[in-house]
Amino acid sequence: MQANKLPAARGWVWIQEGGRLWRRDPRLLVAIGSLILSTGLSTMVFGTLVGVLLSITVMPVLGLLIFFACEALDQKQQASIPALFARVTPFFMRIVGLGVIRTVALFGVTLLAALLSGIEGAVGLQPGQTPTNAQMLDVLGMLIWAFALATPIEMAAWFAPVLIARHDLPVLKAMLFSLVATWRNLRPLTVFMSTGVLLILIGVSLLNAIASAILPMLGVVVTVLVGVICVSLFHAAFYVSVTEVFAPRSAAEEPEAVRE
Repeated sequence: MQANKLPAARGWVWIQEGGRLWRRDPRLLVAIGSLILSTGLSTMVFGTLVGVLLSITVMPVLGLLIFFACEALDQKQQASIPALFARVTPFFMRIVGLGVIRTVALFGVTLLAALLSGIEGAVGLQPGQTPTNAQMLDVLGMLIWAFALATPIEMAAWFAPVLIARHDLPVLKAMLFSLVATWRNLRPLTVFMSTGVLLILIGVSLLNAIASAILPMLGVVVTVLVGVICVSLFHAAFYVSVTEVFAPRSAAEEPEAVRE
C-alpha cells in the first residue's frame, strides 16, 4: 500500500465529490452525522472524564460507521446501521487503543506546551481578574506550542481508523502510514480543511441570521440542522479523499497523482 501525492486542487474536488455522494442517501448520512454531533457535544457537556471516554470509544466508531456508509453508497449498495456496526465491531479494540494513544499524547503535548510557554503565571488568575499583557502572551505562546506539537499527532491519527478497519493494520503501523500520507498531501488537505471551515462558517452564520430574524428560537434549530448536515458532508468528502490518497493509480492518471 502506498499513499499517492495529490495536487492542492484535489482538496476542493473532494468537497464537490463528497457533496455528490451525500445526495445519494442524505437520510442515512444525516442520521449517523446526528449521532456524531450529539456525541461531540456530549464530550463538552459531561465534563473531562466522560468526554475523554466518549472521544476514545464512541467517536472513532461513529466515524468508521459513516465511512463504511459512504463506501456502500459509492458502490451503489444497500446500507443499514446494524450492518455497518457489524463491519466496525471486529476492529473495536484497536480503535480504542488508537484513541488511548492519541488522548495520552495530546495530554502530554498540553503539559509540554505549558512548560515551554511559561504559562504558570496565568494559571493563578482569579475569576474576574484582568490578565496582564505578559500573561496573555503566555497563553498565546502556549496555544502556538500546543498547535505545533499536536499537529504530528493529529496527522498520525487522521487516516489511522480507516487504515485499521479497511486494511487490517495494527495501530502503530496505521498511525505511521497516516503520518506519511498526510505529510505527502499537506497541500490538498490544507485546501480541504480551510475551504470546508470557511463554507461552514459562512453557511451557518447566514442561515442563522435569516432564521433568527424570523424567530429567535428558529435560529438555534437551523444551526443544529445545518451542523448535522455539515458533519455528514465532511465525512462524505473525507471518504473521497481516502479513495484517492490510497487508491492504485494507472499510468494515465500518473500526472495528477505523482508517486515519489
